[in-house]
Amino acid sequence: VRDDTNPSQRMINNNETLAEMWRPSMVKERKGIFNTSHEVTEEYAHKFGVTRHVTARSTKRDATLKTRFAIDGRHEINQGKFPNRDALYSPAMDEELLRLSLQCAATMDMELGKSDVEQCFTHNPMETARFKRKLIVYMDEYESGVPGGQYREFDSVSYGTADASSEWYINMSRELMG
Repeated sequence: VRDDTNPSQRMINNNETLAEMWRPSMVKERKGIFNTSHEVTEEYAHKFGVTRHVTARSTKRDATLKTRFAIDGRHEINQGKFPNRDALYSPAMDEELLRLSLQCAATMDMELGKSDVEQCFTHNPMETARFKRKLIVYMDEYESGVPGGQYREFDSVSYGTADASSEWYINMSRELMG
């Protein structure tokens, strides 16, 4: 059920009070997007294709408003961007990897925290990805903060892509084993 705690984009577009309430959360998410993408023209975007995205909003337990802008990985799979689902496998949550990560963090006196789009999946540069492609999204006026909206191309395999976790695992393994 959609309400003020988890509004849809349509609800945001139709209710200025709701839009203002969620604007700071969208601005925060936008900063992360702008740090990992660059603006492209509409002509360029349509030449290579626009990738679908999902903008989700939720209210956390501490009443903080969270906006998450994510590539629609299902759309990528349905378009045949990957040879098969096995190519997307990532043991990122296997017990062995979790234990290794915790041991490394403890040994190196690292601070443990939650992975987030700014910390994790944006560190997968497109130039080193196994499946290089154009990830171009259209951000409407509200999402982009730009009158008329904006097309942006991601510079990395980012949050929501079907291969984000496997690319993260490959990069993490390279660093740990390297």
